[in-house]
Amino acid sequence: MTAHRRMFRPWLRPLAAVAMALGLCAGVARADHLDDKLNANAPRIVEALQKQGVKNVGVLRFRVKDGDRPETFSAGPLNGNLAVRLENILVLHAGTEDKDALGIIHNAAQEAGRHKVGKWQGNEAEQRKLFAIDTYPLAWGSKKVKADAFVTGLVKLSSDCKRGTVVVEALTAPGEVKKLVEFSFEGDPALLMDLGKSYSLSRRSLAGARTPLKTRDLVFEAARRGDDSPNGNPPPAGNNPPSGNDQPVVNNAKDTIEVGGVEFQLLSDGQAVTFKPKDASNNNGGYQLESPEVNKQIVFKITNKTDKTVGVDVKFNGSSLYLEQTDEPANCRVWVLKPEDKYRSYSLKGWYLQDGDGEKLKLAPFKVLTGDDAQKWRDSLTQLADKAGTICVTVFEEGDPAGSEMLISARGLKKGEDAFARSDLGRLQRSLMKSGHLMRDVKKRELIVPDKDSLQAVADNVIKSIDFQRKPVAIGSAIINVVPRAVAPTNGSNNGPN
Repeated sequence: MTAHRRMFRPWLRPLAAVAMALGLCAGVARADHLDDKLNANAPRIVEALQKQGVKNVGVLRFRVKDGDRPETFSAGPLNGNLAVRLENILVLHAGTEDKDALGIIHNAAQEAGRHKVGKWQGNEAEQRKLFAIDTYPLAWGSKKVKADAFVTGLVKLSSDCKRGTVVVEALTAPGEVKKLVEFSFEGDPALLMDLGKSYSLSRRSLAGARTPLKTRDLVFEAARRGDDSPNGNPPPAGNNPPSGNDQPVVNNAKDTIEVGGVEFQLLSDGQAVTFKPKDASNNNGGYQLESPEVNKQIVFKITNKTDKTVGVDVKFNGSSLYLEQTDEPANCRVWVLKPEDKYRSYSLKGWYLQDGDGEKLKLAPFKVLTGDDAQKWRDSLTQLADKAGTICVTVFEEGDPAGSEMLISARGLKKGEDAFARSDLGRLQRSLMKSGHLMRDVKKRELIVPDKDSLQAVADNVIKSIDFQRKPVAIGSAIINVVPRAVAPTNGSNNGPN
């Protein structure tokens, strides 16, 4: 397979009548998200670092304070992916000429991990190890450097997560931390997903939500109720939950979850794998399932339980089952489930991939990795490392063209573009801006991965592309952690470099 995989045009003509349908909405960028505020404040960060004589800088994991809870390095994917996003934003503002640009280190945490750097927060001995490393790779080209400083910081969220503040700090020497900037931002459903929070809006609630703003408020309220329940989730309900239930529902058999009117389950050799609420020590709600056995056929089944058309984004390890998209769910091509039987339920058997323009789709079946193999795969994910071992399902209602939006994103390059884009500074900056709709002036666990050694042809009449205009706010999202078989998960804090 070639490294490049194209993204389909926003609108494609339907092919023959088939069993599965895909849709994508087009839209314009909106500017009320954390990434936009990072972009707006990046020039101040670069200027402050250069005034301190910094030539090369790395970005490390951020702390997160969720409401009244203590600060932690393990609140969810946000701790790690905010470092990735800030790294990408700093590249955009580093300068236009390579010789004068601020050197932005790529994935400083990974290189620190290779050198056995431990928990560095407040530990000057470990911080000295950070500064001693001279093999940090720059984000572009092939140069290896030492770091003059490391950027990290704290995200402070209101109890309902509707608002937050980011404090960006610079570790300029062992034991020396300086505040660079502080700014506020508005929360959104993508933030809830980055915190590992699950929610689902009922049909009764949605009937009264006349605007995207009202729907957004309902989403935050549903997520808050999940946080406040005894184990981070509502108690199990029956197969036919009341229409007013605004939470993901695990049925009595515990083999399905229903989110936003979409029921899904994981099958291993035809047998449903049990979903469980996370243990009471976990702050963020969500679900877990024991890893399926190795060498079993895995199928992820999604079924529309409503009388409306919905779109569903399904990601394993942060990567969509269609073309391995890694963008925000609101920007990704989605599986379209209709009320009629033909398109009501799909059985997804792995990742649906494409070599290049005009090539036929191929199926990479699900494959279970354990132990060291799983850890190696996790390490290879780099920018998606915090989503390793997770399954995320996000559901959208169908809307109208006036409601479409395209999210600004600084989460990284599209699949297959990384190596080419990083050959020089200018190319990397252009690629990041195109990929994220941006402008300059504004632990070991089992994994389910694509088995690309067992690619299978996908028949022409299996999938077709159709028009689907989604509403801007997702009506449900569920986060599931895949945990080792017969091993209870732990919730230890992590402030190591990874």
